[in-house]
Amino acid sequence: MKRVRLILTVMALTFGAFEANASDGRMESLCSNGTSDYYCSEIFNGLQFSKTNYLLDRLKFGVEWGYTASIYESHHYNFLSEAGSRLDVNKRNFIYNSNGHLLAYIGLELGRRCEIDLMCGYAGIIQGRRVVPLSLRSTYFTNGCRNDGFKIFVDGGTCITNTLKGQTSLITKTGFGYRIMLTGKSSMDFAFSAQCAYDHPNNVYVAEYKYTVPADDLFRSNRHYVGLNISLSLNF
Repeated sequence: MKRVRLILTVMALTFGAFEANASDGRMESLCSNGTSDYYCSEIFNGLQFSKTNYLLDRLKFGVEWGYTASIYESHHYNFLSEAGSRLDVNKRNFIYNSNGHLLAYIGLELGRRCEIDLMCGYAGIIQGRRVVPLSLRSTYFTNGCRNDGFKIFVDGGTCITNTLKGQTSLITKTGFGYRIMLTGKSSMDFAFSAQCAYDHPNNVYVAEYKYTVPADDLFRSNRHYVGLNISLSLNF
């Protein structure tokens, strides 16, 4: 009998909301019109509890390990030489350099198939260059966030590191992967991606002149890197 009364009260509150006086931007509460305070309290507490549980259920966090093969690099330097002359070097070349990354993230499921994550960690983008990437990743799961299946993703953000004159370094990735569900919300993802980085190191070695340029003598320092990533992540 109590459950029936509770259901009837919820229905009364729902339909009564449409008839509430909203001229001053507020709706009148049916609880003040004779509805039991106990049932009103139970309803509103239940709704609040459901809302909190819904958000907690969709909250995600995890860690990602990965290997990066840097395959392309270009740079444009303008600097003062040891002899005092101003030099300009602009070069592009294919390379092979091994690096890795370790990232942690916190995210939120947006609907059944989409997820957005804030990523942060430690990564190498080329030999001798280490950064702290901070990026936002958006992922789409073909079979849903909580099922085995393929995913595609893009992410982009900034790299926290020492740069020339405080210029901003950027990093972006796009790729695909496969999710394997473990238990409950826990899962393991395998992913492959292409990575691009745009950097402004404040201390550079110019191979053409076999010279390390100090920051005070460096006027332009632009470097682009392209790499391929393989990664494994655990998600909870």
